[in-house]
Amino acid sequence: MHAGDTTTKTYSFWLPAVGQPMHWGYTSCNGFSGSIPQDAPERQDATYLWRDMLRLHSAFPLHCLVGGGDQLYNDAVFKEPTLHAWGNLEEHEVKVAADWTNEMLDQSTRFYLENYVRSFVMEDVCDAYAQIPQVMVWDDHDLWDGYGSYDKPIQECKVFQGLFSVARRFYLLFQQHTTDKFNKVKQEFLTNDGTEFHFLKYLGPQVAVLGVDMRSQRTKARIMPPSTFALLKRTVDEMPPGTQHLVVLSGIPLIFPTVPSAESVLGCISTLSRNVRAFRGMARATGILDRFDQPELLDDLIDGWVAEVHAEERLEFIHLLQHFATAKNVRVSILSGDAHVAGVGRLYSKPKFKNIADDPLFMPQIVSSAIMNAPPPTGAVKMLMQTNWASE
Repeated sequence: MHAGDTTTKTYSFWLPAVGQPMHWGYTSCNGFSGSIPQDAPERQDATYLWRDMLRLHSAFPLHCLVGGGDQLYNDAVFKEPTLHAWGNLEEHEVKVAADWTNEMLDQSTRFYLENYVRSFVMEDVCDAYAQIPQVMVWDDHDLWDGYGSYDKPIQECKVFQGLFSVARRFYLLFQQHTTDKFNKVKQEFLTNDGTEFHFLKYLGPQVAVLGVDMRSQRTKARIMPPSTFALLKRTVDEMPPGTQHLVVLSGIPLIFPTVPSAESVLGCISTLSRNVRAFRGMARATGILDRFDQPELLDDLIDGWVAEVHAEERLEFIHLLQHFATAKNVRVSILSGDAHVAGVGRLYSKPKFKNIADDPLFMPQIVSSAIMNAPPPTGAVKMLMQTNWASE
């Protein structure tokens, strides 16, 4: 399309025929962690996997693309001057008690807006978003690294809660194409009081996608409150007949190897850092603690379903998925990301069915590799595989 001397690129998108299954894809981790060096090979051609997807789309058009979390990385918001200064406060108690200021609001608002625009207009990413309708659910990096998995005082402090409001605003705008005011009328989520953003969407006549918000209400102790479990159960129980496949979006893998004892060791370090000033200073100096006075790796361990602290809730969630499968007579699958490495897991009955297709509790989990982020070191993956044992 031409407008004077300006050429505007036009796009088209595909819809399935009536009764035709939708052809759709899944992505996660569209950006880079701060630990990835600027000269890393992955950064030199960051969108090569997006180009690969566009080649697939040109040959076999995608009707929808599901983003499973970390559609961008907002961790660098803490490089903004006021937030950087706050993070460097020596006294933990002063940091927790600090006010959320107008300067913090202005700087973080500008950061989130500019980072969304910068991330979403990248060549190839922009082309994919313009041609393939998107369905998205957020994970921690859409806010900032590890959101929800910090100690209660820092998680509930004024600065964290103020920053959450800014991240939430831009998540709704860019990933859900809505605002609080608009959603009061449109009501696109399972609950519309603004506290959580779960959804149930149908991708064709036989497939339903349950997008589970595992961030809005997260605490270090629980990934979701009990009220969310009741809401999800009620939603699926009321699902109309005809659905054969229920795909559950879990930003963090439900099935994943564990690192024995690491969580306990880092938990002890966290306790010492809160209560012993001298230890806190030493740990900061050596890089053991992050800017929030928590062990650098602890949020990553506690953030996952397989963390010891989430063991009971994980079992509760598995039982909920089993209820979906048996009560609605559907196959349940789990899509996840976060790990930056592709993987497959499964839940199944014991004793095993000879034909797994006959097992109503068979649930495959597919973990996508990162669409942009660098993979973990080979040694780390091998270590996890050594702890990859089936459990009851």
